[in-house]
Amino acid sequence: MGWDTDWQLEGLFYFGAPLNIWKYEVFEQNVGYQPLPYHRVQMQIDDDADLFNRLWALTKTDSIKYYDRIILMNTGPNVQYKHEYWLRKAWIYSLETGYRPSQWPYDPWNGYTIGVACDKTPENDAAVSRLRGSWGPSGYEAGMNPKNPNRYRR
Repeated sequence: MGWDTDWQLEGLFYFGAPLNIWKYEVFEQNVGYQPLPYHRVQMQIDDDADLFNRLWALTKTDSIKYYDRIILMNTGPNVQYKHEYWLRKAWIYSLETGYRPSQWPYDPWNGYTIGVACDKTPENDAAVSRLRGSWGPSGYEAGMNPKNPNRYRR
């Protein structure tokens, strides 16, 4: 946990630094399937077993734990304009390793991945739409050059 990347996730823990996000994707349901009644955002986080266990403990309850707000922050040292994307009444949808993205490129992400979901309210619709538009439909990957996503920073 810390401030090592351009994106962070805030709001799951009361104390401590936000989670680093190395990649993210707004999940897209395959054509032909019924649309989901909620938004899903998958994020690759630090490869830290202790952190994963802490997150796993948050999911082991009798019912879904809703968070008043979860914030995705675009605030790293390489970011010119800082942005925050607030997801209201969100919950942890999944914790996994080897997540396979719903969009191209389909290569599995190595490491730990957290999925966060939120209902399709007007406020969440706007946040997810802006989040999707901030890096195009396939999301964000750490080190990607925003002016030319096919080239990485050096």
